[in-house]
Amino acid sequence: MLNKQTTISLKGLFAVLILIHHLYQYSGIITNEYIGMLLQSLGYLSVSVFLFLSGYGLMSSFLTKDNYLSDFPKRRLLPFFLEILFLTVAYCILSLVISPSDITIEIVIKSFSFGGTIIRHGWYLQIALLLYLAFFLIFKFVKKNAIKIVVSFVFCFSLAVTLFLLNYSSTWYECIFVFPMGLLFAFKKESLETFIKNNKFICFLIPILLFAATIFGYIFFDNTIVKLVFKIISTIPFVASIVVFSMFVSLNNKITQILGKYSFSLYVSQGFFLWILRIDTVRSSGYLWLFLIVVFVCIAIVTFAINQVFYLIEKPFKSLN
Repeated sequence: MLNKQTTISLKGLFAVLILIHHLYQYSGIITNEYIGMLLQSLGYLSVSVFLFLSGYGLMSSFLTKDNYLSDFPKRRLLPFFLEILFLTVAYCILSLVISPSDITIEIVIKSFSFGGTIIRHGWYLQIALLLYLAFFLIFKFVKKNAIKIVVSFVFCFSLAVTLFLLNYSSTWYECIFVFPMGLLFAFKKESLETFIKNNKFICFLIPILLFAATIFGYIFFDNTIVKLVFKIISTIPFVASIVVFSMFVSLNNKITQILGKYSFSLYVSQGFFLWILRIDTVRSSGYLWLFLIVVFVCIAIVTFAINQVFYLIEKPFKSLN
């Protein structure tokens, strides 16, 4: 069953996988081609799980909590926006110290709006905020729940096409289709979970085979657009297989619950230190593994600190009527 504890555990596990993905990207310490492909793929696949869980969580809250939509701007949108503002200021200070040339008027404007950010890996924050805003507007003005989900799919498709035509990196949109998939799963949770429980083997095997097929298509075809389509589609069976797996294999323990509690802070804190691994003297020092450990420890410390800041930002809004 996809309950609150399971979603927290999934967030914790995939937050760590994103960190491993970024450590690989920045350090270049793994030279094996196949292991490298696996570690590179961890990035977009892990983000897909997060976006699915975001959609699932929003729909679950909408269906079970009174006045959820009317309170949404002040309880979810505003605190999240303030957290992004805090991170933007923090990363501006970091850039002034290590690379002042990174701070331009254009990037500052985009950091406070959309389309680019000085926050390292901050594209996810801007996409998440946009999806939250779309969720609020769609669910406020569209009456029937089924139509709300359809409109959410249409919005994600339109957003992906727009960003593609504007020559944005596919990173910005290749995972967003699992967000309305999360809405749909929460909306039909009871019937879907019953079906999965009664057809365990098929419900796990089919997504695995579909995922394998999309990966094969991505590798086999040379056309850039075709490869992109296969990559986007691959997020759907991957997330489906993770959901089915988590329903029958318990992932809940003290470690995953703690990691899940700090998952968002863990993601946003990585950029403060990963740049160290790209310094030429660090790469050529012969002690790259030692620097990896130092970076990991620093990220852990800052993750805890940022989580406390986020708690202070969110606290006043939780008590609002």
